[in-house]
Amino acid sequence: MELSERLTLQRGAREGARGEVRSEERGGEEWGLERGREGEGRLEGGQSVRGREEGEERLREVSGRRRRGGEGRVGEREEPWYRQRWPWLLMMPPLAAVVGGMATLVVAVRSWDGLVVDDYYREGLAIQQQIERTERAATLGLVARVRLADERVVIGFEPSSLRIDLPPVVVVRFIHPTMTGYDRQLYLVRDGDRYWAPLVLPMAGRWRVEIEDEHRQWRLSGMIQVPTEQETQIIAPRVPDRS
Repeated sequence: MELSERLTLQRGAREGARGEVRSEERGGEEWGLERGREGEGRLEGGQSVRGREEGEERLREVSGRRRRGGEGRVGEREEPWYRQRWPWLLMMPPLAAVVGGMATLVVAVRSWDGLVVDDYYREGLAIQQQIERTERAATLGLVARVRLADERVVIGFEPSSLRIDLPPVVVVRFIHPTMTGYDRQLYLVRDGDRYWAPLVLPMAGRWRVEIEDEHRQWRLSGMIQVPTEQETQIIAPRVPDRS
């Protein structure tokens, strides 16, 4: 009995040792598998962390680009309008039209070009009278010299051809060819052998000069270019022979 029991105990001990060895081997395999899984998890986690970091860096770059682009656009929007050229280019034609209109208005207000004559019959009679007075001046041998200098007008008559005594006062008119608002009329008193009075013409150009006596018995007319001509001679035209 003792021998068999010992053999049984030895056999049980051997089987128990084998079982422990197998369990240890299995436990080692399971522990290795778990370690391997943990390593794979760490590897995958490291890759995911790296991918996440790369994604965040890309997002930061994109957001930075958008922010810089937005700041540039905001800066352009905040630039004052008067520093841009397009508003000025668009406003130049209307401004030029306004300035031209104002200049035309000023010229129209300051210069009166007269009214259209509506009584042609009366004007015709006046023209006929002027012709008659011009013919009378030629008959009387009137020759006048008109001088513009030192802001005054001086008129003298040639004594050699005179057939009448000079009047004490003569009437002188400076007539603009197109704008009657600039016309000037003066009464010149005799001073020795000449007549003079202060005069400043409003503008340069060609002016018509008319000289007649106070009673409008004769008339002389001629042209003078201001300011290039300071003196001109006015001679009455010859009277045509009507016989």
